[in-house]
Amino acid sequence: MLFLEKMETKLCRYNHVEDRKKEGAHYTPKFMADFMSNLVIDSFKDHQEITVVDPAVGDGALLVSFVESVIKENPRIKSIKVLAYDLNVECLLITRTRLQKYRPLCDITLHHIDFIEAVRESEPIADLVITNPPYVRTQNMDGGDTRKLNEEFSLSGYTDLYQPFLLSSARILKDDGILCSITSNRFLTIKSAALFRQALIDTYDIHGLWDFGDTGIFDAAVLPIVMKATKRSAKVCNSKNNTTFFSLYKTDSKETPKPAHSLVDCLGEEGLRCVGSTLIQSSSGYLGYSEPKDVWTLRTNDTEEWLNTVHRNTFILFRDVGKVRVGVKSNADKIFISKDWAQSPDGKPELARPLITRHAGGRYNPSQPPIKSIIYPHRTVNGQKTSIPLETFPITESYLNRHKAALEKRTYLINAGRNWWELWVPQSPDLWKKPKIVFRDIVEQPTFWADMEGHIVNGECYWMIVERDHGFSDMIWLILGIANSTFIERYYDSVFNNKLYGNKRRFISQYVERFPIPNPHSKECQQIVSMVKKRMNTTSSAKQTELELAIDAAVEKAFLK
Repeated sequence: MLFLEKMETKLCRYNHVEDRKKEGAHYTPKFMADFMSNLVIDSFKDHQEITVVDPAVGDGALLVSFVESVIKENPRIKSIKVLAYDLNVECLLITRTRLQKYRPLCDITLHHIDFIEAVRESEPIADLVITNPPYVRTQNMDGGDTRKLNEEFSLSGYTDLYQPFLLSSARILKDDGILCSITSNRFLTIKSAALFRQALIDTYDIHGLWDFGDTGIFDAAVLPIVMKATKRSAKVCNSKNNTTFFSLYKTDSKETPKPAHSLVDCLGEEGLRCVGSTLIQSSSGYLGYSEPKDVWTLRTNDTEEWLNTVHRNTFILFRDVGKVRVGVKSNADKIFISKDWAQSPDGKPELARPLITRHAGGRYNPSQPPIKSIIYPHRTVNGQKTSIPLETFPITESYLNRHKAALEKRTYLINAGRNWWELWVPQSPDLWKKPKIVFRDIVEQPTFWADMEGHIVNGECYWMIVERDHGFSDMIWLILGIANSTFIERYYDSVFNNKLYGNKRRFISQYVERFPIPNPHSKECQQIVSMVKKRMNTTSSAKQTELELAIDAAVEKAFLK
């Protein structure tokens, strides 16, 4: 450890914080470290010896809190063996300094090495792994490293570095040893984390989840969740209903809240709470999913009963009507997209077409006509998508040639055997002319509207057309009514619940394609279609509100009868 001794004289406790942010580090606040220690301390009140590991120690907050809790709560303790891992030398020095006063009871071993690498052949020696691992998306890592991690832990796609950290922890934990972690809550809901969710269930018995949502624990846009689990000694999975689940999210509710001293005080008591000037919605239940790979959500008995009724009255899903597609992506928007082609020396390119962006978003109808247009150099020939020869459109050819050098930097396009002037994701040219439903991705309230003009949709929005109407010619209007309803908000929160800051939901293809549709030939669905058509043609805001409330009621009745 000589290198640590040399570094110690240069140490300024927090002068490396900015560097740590670049490494994906978010330090654990003291109240959160104490909360995590309190979750596990009951399991160690009678131990005489404890081995505790932190795989990414940061400033040592978790270890310090746990050691202090053990000393306070366990008078029989004789030895606390601490193993601290980090790739940052200063973090190790900080941790050693903070724990120094607990020697000789506390035996500290520092490891300046990658934890995942260090425990590949490790003996299971730890009673507890307590950790706030780094949050680094693997697409920001070397591609070879990503592939190796995915292969080693049976993951796929773009994962996050905290995922292999948590799975690696099982290698150093004793059977029935405890894992207590705080990570991003993204793994609960994103499609790319499906195999990670399965691996967690295969590896651990998960006893509790505490989702702190958008309450702002970290300075970064990370919505954190605490998990407590034990390493399973046998391939027998506990019932998912045994996992308690708590969540806290900000709200703008107008109801009267109960005061709370802190976020932790809000846990366990459902309802509206107030911490300072911040309103918090506290919810509790158990972990729910159809299978481990599926989205994980907070469920209650009432929610399960409600969903069972919905499923009994579901005829088909949105994906049975048509594919949910993302809009076009050029990866060179400043060249392909403009709202003022008059600035171009040759005028407006012949291939420029109106472009729907999120700014046009509205419920049922667009809030405004397209103000931008996009050069769309694609067409369909003999049923195949292909690029349009530029020489037949001289203004477009001249304009794009002026930007050829920049467009050729999209080497992935050329390496894929395509032309330098193409869009990266053009979608199918023939589909744009068909009536379609367009919707925004990140919104608090569902925002779905109809485009009957054949416009192109930008990549910040999603869209779908009716490809199979199941014998119901008004399917597009039925879908529009369901998608904009308060029913779908509750359905989304019950089944997907991918919330961001400000209580915003993510309406992306993997969720929307699974929205339910009741029997379209029912009386309620006929009423929904009739009212949606009226809503589309009404300019009175009062009448619009009246119709939307009536549509909400009809959708509820169709699913809950």
